[in-house]
Amino acid sequence: MRDQADNLAFSDQAPADERVDALSELQKAHMPGSSDMRDMDAFREVVEQLRDQFEFEQTLVKANPNIVPFPS
Repeated sequence: MRDQADNLAFSDQAPADERVDALSELQKAHMPGSSDMRDMDAFREVVEQLRDQFEFEQTLVKANPNIVPFPS
């Protein structure tokens, strides 16, 4: 059924309501399941590191306001 959904979702010849149904079926098929959520701790660590790095960079910008950001 998924192969049919692939074909219908992106076919200009298919009726609009069938394309919408096929797209929703494809979205449901590709949504993460509960087993995919196990790595959320690793994801949180990465987000925290990125946030810390951003805050550090903002501190540097405030310390030296004469730096022109790229691209100028």
